[in-house]
Amino acid sequence: MSRFKVFFAYLLFASLVVCQSAAVQAFEGAVRTMPCPEGAKPVRALQGTGGEVYVLADSDNGPVCFHSANYGVSFSNPIRLVDEASLQPGLEFHVWDAAIGHSGKLLVALGTNAWKLKLPKDQWGYFLATVDREKLQLLSLQNINHRPSEGFSLAVNQAGDVAACWLADKLYVQVSRDKGLSFGEPIEIGPSINPCNCCTTICAFLPTGNLAILYREETNNKRDMYLAELDLQTSKASKKAVSKTPWVLDTCPMTYYSLVSTSSGMTAAWPTQRTVYLAKLDNDGRLQSPGEVQTIGLAGMRTGLLTLQNSKDETLVVWNSDNQIGWQVVDKSMQPTSSTGSVQTTGKGVAGFLDADGVFVLLY
Repeated sequence: MSRFKVFFAYLLFASLVVCQSAAVQAFEGAVRTMPCPEGAKPVRALQGTGGEVYVLADSDNGPVCFHSANYGVSFSNPIRLVDEASLQPGLEFHVWDAAIGHSGKLLVALGTNAWKLKLPKDQWGYFLATVDREKLQLLSLQNINHRPSEGFSLAVNQAGDVAACWLADKLYVQVSRDKGLSFGEPIEIGPSINPCNCCTTICAFLPTGNLAILYREETNNKRDMYLAELDLQTSKASKKAVSKTPWVLDTCPMTYYSLVSTSSGMTAAWPTQRTVYLAKLDNDGRLQSPGEVQTIGLAGMRTGLLTLQNSKDETLVVWNSDNQIGWQVVDKSMQPTSSTGSVQTTGKGVAGFLDADGVFVLLY
């Protein structure tokens, strides 16, 4: 082989190594965006095993679900979450939360505008849609609590028990021991817990089996964030302060937040005076170092928040405000990276997942 050919081969090899290294670096903390299928307004996305992704959205035809088996490369036709028998003139259903259940089910928490239509008050509450994940069709729509309420959230533990949390001046949970087929009577979580009634709840099961609920207090107009913990066996509850930056306000700020289980505990995100804060919690609900972290995000009123974590322990925090979703990535030490951005959106929710390459994908 001539010296020229050897030199050319060396240059080719070196360029391949550099390009390959650059490609790997580009994927670290990378974010891409994509439109929600059918022009729907994304509210929540769930990731199952393999390439399974579910996108829950509000649409002109009511709440729908889209399924993907290939990390969002393609999606199914919309799955309607409300059956014809439940529809009434002017009645609207909207997605609040969702969870992947057991026995091949997808569970979706829905609310309505029944209060606006002055329908009977037993229709002002928490509705649960159950979807068959194999047949991709609605199985049932049930009224969980039959009372005026809001702030609906869902969590499922390893045994398949389902916790449905909601607000009605106090913080409540109803538990299903039969994988969502039926629910027990409401349990008031701790008489000392005094939640902002026009905000929301978000919940997750801890490795101990206890249920953790992130909520905002309103006692003495101090709108601080707390994590309530409920022992489902004894119904004993406790609470721990999560936020450190104070917020004194004489009216409910109507904010939403995020709580996600991770391999080392939980990640929480919430707004204080519109600014979005992020924190990692251990399995006992205690703040981990470096504590509460201020992001560049500004949340809107009743707009979604989201956190996602990749295999490098990088955390993406996403917010929605002024018809835009914005994002920021922090590293495993909770230090901001250069990965930030925003995109125009029509809805008030945020939904995202990880693709096959570990890239964060956000829907708008």
